[in-house]
Amino acid sequence: MPWCAINPWNGYLYSSTFDNVDHVYAYDPLNHFAHIEKADIVLQGGTVNNVNGGCFSQNGHLYLTSNDTQFITGYSVLNGAFLGFHWVEYDKDWEVGQEIESISITQISHTTGNPTTYVHVVVLENDVTSYDNIFFKHFSVPDASIL
Repeated sequence: MPWCAINPWNGYLYSSTFDNVDHVYAYDPLNHFAHIEKADIVLQGGTVNNVNGGCFSQNGHLYLTSNDTQFITGYSVLNGAFLGFHWVEYDKDWEVGQEIESISITQISHTTGNPTTYVHVVVLENDVTSYDNIFFKHFSVPDASIL
């Protein structure tokens, strides 16, 4: 389980394998995390590899991060429909060894009353000759209703 997240629509905990991800598994936290096969989400649009992170939006979308593609990929929780992707810039050079890790969505309310939504991604640098570095990538989403 490289990641786990709670789907706000049904309260189930979801996760996937790391490679060859074509669906995500649902578990019921109120029933000793029993696997709920009927709630699994079959992903459309091909398999995803090197999945390190996942989160759900309030609008019923699942977002996965892939170190293989450097993408944040979106899916509908209703039918697994592929919704698109966003490329995340970081250095995949083997000497530096950066890799995309986790993802989260945050909405911040301002005193003006206009909330701003952000997608946050963590990029880890697995440098073999020194200590690891952690980078945070932040993306502002102008229209939160599309998330």
